Amino acid sequence: MFHTFDLSLKHGAEGESELSPGRNDRVRKACELCRQMKVKCDGTHPCKHCSHSFHECIYRDTHRKRHADSGHRTSARPGKKPSLQKRSDHNDDFDADALQIVACQPGTPGLMHEGDRDEGRLEARHHGSSGERSFIERLKLELGDSPGIDFESRLRVKERLAPRLFLLGSPNCLSRTSVPLPERQRAQILVNQALDAHLLYNALHRPTFTSVFQLLYSLDREDYGETETNHIPLLYSLMAVGCLFEKHNGHNPAEPSGGPLAEGLKYFEICRDMVDLEACDNLFDMQAIFFMNLFLISTCRLSRCYTYVSHMLSLAFRMGLHRPGKTDSPVVVETKRSLFWAIWQLLVTLASMCGLPKPVPVEEIGMDYPETIAVSGQPDQERTGPKERVQVPETIPSHLSYLKLHEILYRVVKSLYPPSTMQHRDGNELLKHYVTKDTIFKLEDELQRWAKHLAIRDILAKHENNQWPRSYRAEHELCMAFAHTQVYLYRPFMHYLFESHNVQQEGRKYARAGIRASCNIIRLAQDMHRHDLLFGSQWRVAHMISTSALTLLYVLLIDKNSTMAQYLKTELNIARAMLLTLRPYCIHSQRTHIALTVCYVLGRILL
Repeated sequence: MFHTFDLSLKHGAEGESELSPGRNDRVRKACELCRQMKVKCDGTHPCKHCSHSFHECIYRDTHRKRHADSGHRTSARPGKKPSLQKRSDHNDDFDADALQIVACQPGTPGLMHEGDRDEGRLEARHHGSSGERSFIERLKLELGDSPGIDFESRLRVKERLAPRLFLLGSPNCLSRTSVPLPERQRAQILVNQALDAHLLYNALHRPTFTSVFQLLYSLDREDYGETETNHIPLLYSLMAVGCLFEKHNGHNPAEPSGGPLAEGLKYFEICRDMVDLEACDNLFDMQAIFFMNLFLISTCRLSRCYTYVSHMLSLAFRMGLHRPGKTDSPVVVETKRSLFWAIWQLLVTLASMCGLPKPVPVEEIGMDYPETIAVSGQPDQERTGPKERVQVPETIPSHLSYLKLHEILYRVVKSLYPPSTMQHRDGNELLKHYVTKDTIFKLEDELQRWAKHLAIRDILAKHENNQWPRSYRAEHELCMAFAHTQVYLYRPFMHYLFESHNVQQEGRKYARAGIRASCNIIRLAQDMHRHDLLFGSQWRVAHMISTSALTLLYVLLIDKNSTMAQYLKTELNIARAMLLTLRPYCIHSQRTHIALTVCYVLGRILL
């Protein structure tokens, strides 16, 4: 199990690494993990396989090896952190035996690629989009039907009563000053839970909201000004989201329902009745709509939420959120930028998850990213002098890194998962799409530069006395999002592991890199669970776990006799356990767990 990462890339001569001292000195026959997986171990500490897969490298002590350095007897040396990102050009450094998968069995698609004659191209396989449902459909086409299993109907989890953003009939109009506020301590807890769970979005200026929150509970209703009145819908939307991150005590319910969800639904409906969803022209109302959409994503089908978030982005364009006014204070300018890009990247996420059309590209928006500085003061505060630059809040670097990563994800999906009209079909009616190697290299370089310039250093370093800062969960999710982008980049080339051609070695390297990225996501989720951070409606984490699990399941189903089979089963069981942990909080965890179980049975794999 790994506990630390270092995202700062070390550049040096080929073959060098941060763990180079002593690597050439063989100190053991094989570490415990390599023994268990029955793969070749180079005998160094940590061995090459453990250093790349982020596992503890533990050697069994024997009488013959008692003279070995005692510092190698347990886990890795203090201060040595494996690198999260390695350019796949150097993936050959990874022990090939560790991911050696035997040739495809009879019946496994093993057609020669006509495009393989062109060494400048690789075949990227998918089933029409980047969505998980499309990946499952592709898997079904390659494996065939399973007798006695109605695959399609089992994947269609029954529709549950869920809130809606748009009401049928005439919308209700609720006076903002007539709604009683909940008890102050309860409201404060829910607001903090909502904001701490979404640090990577940074959709509001927290000091401003905190000061207005104090006024809302300090002034009488008749003394409220325009600022206080405008913040009331935002307060209720935050409380609705905060209810989804209430940690359950005792026995968890079988599915996300009950007290916290009912309470959150009540706050959501109050907020919905106070905002104008057709002609929003207020920054605080737009922030309220943003958090309302986060609540809906956690409780509704994602395809419906894609419609809601698309509407929200159109509202943002209509109200000119992407073009702050010249009279806006610096705080308002940065808040508008942060909110707009939070909406944009939320739609990018949903589009990639559902396999639906992507939003407007960055180059067509013409809006700068938020600055890495914050400006103190209230949004309506007048300034006559130059902008005041103050200390950097902890959320801004993470937010910018998360935003830039979504920009890379946008280009990955655009390049590797084009619309069906741009694809060709083979003799088996399977979609085919060819990608140039230069395209893959450019996307890899973008990911490499992202990791190199990441503002957070030692991002998952352990903290003393297990006192984790409130941003620790966000840092985990940031690393998972990086590995998730790698999975989207490399998953179309997984078929190169099994097919009977040896011309395109790059395809095999990309496939192995996709397996490693998938395992990293699962282990990061396990690390969150170990530190008691895996609770609440973490729909993004649930999706990343399911993406990695389906990727590993593809490898296992295509070749059940692989030397990696036992290792893949172990990783898949961890993924299913993590989804079960999130199931009481998040409906998407329940659905993905069902889909994964159905695929297990479809492939006749023992659970």
